[in-house]
Amino acid sequence: MTTPAPQPETTSPRPLWRRLMRVVVVTLVWVALFEGAAWGADALWGFRAKLLQGLSLVEPSQDPIPPLEKLPWPQDVVMVRAPDPTTARPEPYVLGMQPIPNAYMNPSQTLAISKMVATDPRKQLFVLGGSAAFGYTVAYKQSAAGMLERSLSKSHLVFNVAQVGWPSGHMVSVARRIARDFKPAVLVIMSGNNEWLRWVPNDQPWLSPEQLETYRTLAHSRALAGALFLGMNQAVLRPKAPAPAADANGGPRGAPGDPARPGAAGRGSADGPADPQGPFRMHASLYGYRYALKHAADRDAPYETARWLQEKQRFLDAFAAHLREMVTLGEDKGARVILLTVPFNHRLNIAWKHPQPEAPAPDTRAEVKALLKTAVPLVDAGSCPAALVDLDAAVALDPTSPLVHYLRGHCLAKLDRKLEAEAAYAQAREHMVGNLGSRLSVNRVIRRVAKETGAELVDVQALFTKHERDRGGFFNEHLIYDDCHPNALGQRLIAMAVDNLLKGR
Repeated sequence: MTTPAPQPETTSPRPLWRRLMRVVVVTLVWVALFEGAAWGADALWGFRAKLLQGLSLVEPSQDPIPPLEKLPWPQDVVMVRAPDPTTARPEPYVLGMQPIPNAYMNPSQTLAISKMVATDPRKQLFVLGGSAAFGYTVAYKQSAAGMLERSLSKSHLVFNVAQVGWPSGHMVSVARRIARDFKPAVLVIMSGNNEWLRWVPNDQPWLSPEQLETYRTLAHSRALAGALFLGMNQAVLRPKAPAPAADANGGPRGAPGDPARPGAAGRGSADGPADPQGPFRMHASLYGYRYALKHAADRDAPYETARWLQEKQRFLDAFAAHLREMVTLGEDKGARVILLTVPFNHRLNIAWKHPQPEAPAPDTRAEVKALLKTAVPLVDAGSCPAALVDLDAAVALDPTSPLVHYLRGHCLAKLDRKLEAEAAYAQAREHMVGNLGSRLSVNRVIRRVAKETGAELVDVQALFTKHERDRGGFFNEHLIYDDCHPNALGQRLIAMAVDNLLKGR
């Protein structure tokens, strides 16, 4: 009788639900690990708060930004810029297709607690404003506040409470906190670049409230917040820079200010590299007129000029009210209040954030557009004397066209009539619609409020102009490399002026 061969043991397959459960558990473990690591990283670098602040800066508003009901900081503290870590190094920064040299793009901030400085006998000096006052793109030691900290170290505690992207309304809330919880001896206020930061024309595509809310919801996860922040950081700080090429608007390669010219890095060409293709987008080109021509806001219909002029005045009135309140808050505490005008890059592309109208005045729209139609080909061909005939006629018909003024500035600069060119560029920046426009009006408001309130004034724009003139320069080209932020040299001039004022020199 034969014994049957033993059969191999077989294991029944695991039920499908058990396999799925294992996958889910493993996935949840990895998600938990990533999320825990992200929380730790956020505690070190604070990327979620930076992401949320960045989202708030692009949330559209048709009204002047009022003071905050509640600051996003604990009670009895203010957020201040902190010294850079020893590992901080300058990094590549490309804005509007132009490389900005030696930029410090990840500054540190910390909390200053009123109780911790209450026993320090030194006077408390606060610097308030937006990114220009903050020292955006320069190292802490190169910022005006950093230099004041060193020069006044024996007599003053210096707090740089300026916040990137904050308009004057938000800074009123900071000034209220300072007046309530600190002992300010000096307030240095440099505000005015961010008044229209969130203003958007009705017909310009923008992030919808639903999109913004989705991003904020996703940001509850620190891991997703980190991914979103890295994406935003990559898109904003490190866009692909084009290779230097021949002047896109007719100028020769290597002309003064061209990034391809040795020793001129950061000053940029007045014409800029070839403009990007596709639909309008913000910050597409730092310099030049072609992008504004390509995306004229009144190409198909007259511009809503009357509405814009009403909104412009409404925002200027709110800005003046915010400055007055900050001055009053300081003076009521017995502090010296110093207002600073805001310097500007004369040659900034007027279509920096919004499409611009070619002919804002409705009554002369047809005539101005006809003159532009004949003038632009002459400008492109380098025939500036002939182009100026038409451009001067256009200005006489409509002195509010930012594009006509910009083209005049371009032609006058080509003819080496730099002083006239600077004035024309300034008019372009004055009549530029939206963010970073109205430069002359903003500075007039600052000067007027200083005179009305008795606050002291440092006219930074006039200071920069004198510095450029003394060295044969124009357009603030040696002092502002990007859209609105004084570089290290510009920050030093500001610090020296405030320091001299405080020391009675």
